[in-house]
Order: sequence, then C-alpha cells, then structure tokens
Amino acid sequence: MIHAALFRRRILVVEDSFFLASYAADILEEAGAQVVGPVPSIGQALELAASMPLDAAVYNCFLRSIRADRLAETLDRHGVPSVVLSLIGKDNSDPLLRDHDVIQWPFNPQHLLETLSAAIVRHRQTSSTH
Repeated sequence: MIHAALFRRRILVVEDSFFLASYAADILEEAGAQVVGPVPSIGQALELAASMPLDAAVYNCFLRSIRADRLAETLDRHGVPSVVLSLIGKDNSDPLLRDHDVIQWPFNPQHLLETLSAAIVRHRQTSSTH
C-alpha cells in the first residue's frame, strides 16, 4: 500500500543481516519508496550518503558489531531524517537511541512506515520554518 510521505522518497537502508535488510527494503518499496541499498556496513552507507541526496534512512544501531554513531552524525549533519533499528528499543541513557526515532526488532511493518513517515514530515516542517 502506497504511503504518501514515502512515495518516491530515496531511503537508505543499512542493515548487516540480509534477511532483515530485505524485509525492511520490501516494506519500503511496497509503500512506494525508492530504496537505496540495502548496504551492510557503515562505510558503504557513508559513501552513499556522500554521493547522492537522500530523503531518509533506516539503519541498525550496530553494524558488524560497530555502533552507528558516525552514520547518525553524518545523516543529522546533512539533514536526513532517520529511524534507528534496535533490539533493545528506546534507551534514554544512550544518545544514539535517545536522540533519534527508534524501532525495536522485531517490528510491525506498519510501525516502520508510520515512524519513518512521521520523521520525514517533522523534518519538512522544521526545515520550512528555518
């Protein structure tokens, strides 16, 4: 089902589990998004973020046992709204999980679509007031 806020949006998917990456990419594509990737590493994600405009990103907070802080900082600096995937969910003691929208694995597909759509809409509203 097409999601208006995601339709034709370029969304980077970063996940090191092939199954989970495919699952997230399929959900986003069915909603009308243009999935970039998925890619399994922070390095590849940073290369893509530097080489093309992105409308949003979905990424795991740990990729190959490396925290995604550098990716989060880069996306934030470029004004790319994002959703962090985590096994533990929201954690107010962890800046990465406190300062970003977080979805806990396993997740309902509708939850991913709604959370990412809300992040994109919120970003557009914030950008238009500055």
